[in-house]
Amino acid sequence: MNQELEANTTLSHYRIISKIGAGGMGEVYLARPTGAREVEASNYEREKQVSNLDSVRGVYDAFAKGDIPAVLGFLISDVEWTEAEGFPYGGTYTGPDAVLAGVFMRLGTEWDGFAAVPDEFVDGGDTVVALGKYSGTYKATGKSFQANFAHVWKMREGKAVRFVQYVDTLLVHQALQS
Repeated sequence: MNQELEANTTLSHYRIISKIGAGGMGEVYLARPTGAREVEASNYEREKQVSNLDSVRGVYDAFAKGDIPAVLGFLISDVEWTEAEGFPYGGTYTGPDAVLAGVFMRLGTEWDGFAAVPDEFVDGGDTVVALGKYSGTYKATGKSFQANFAHVWKMREGKAVRFVQYVDTLLVHQALQS
């Protein structure tokens, strides 16, 4: 006769949770691999998702206030920031300094009232999507524009590791044309 296994007993690389039953094939136990996440990990993941969404919302608030140091502080040191092909600043910038020089400084000096206003957020945990509208007036031509955007943020621990912009670049280019 076999000895019954107790909860939290380790057998090979499994931890016994509880006995489920017994029958013609012997005793049946619920077990998990050692090192497997428990329910508490699921709660942590949910909190992390909320945190990523809140972080992305916060970056738009900071941008709207002109708090560029806060926006840059939201980016990891080797962030990959991709502006849409065909956008005036199109291409990929690596690191906050490159984003500052290649995107934010140019937006601040070439546009009046440039704004990125999100209307909706889609929370995918480590991926957060912002849908909204750009607007502004290009200083060199005096022309204004408004265009829908989609921003895809890849996140890690509340910081952006990658940003990808999608926008109707024709509407932007119309404002650039004299």
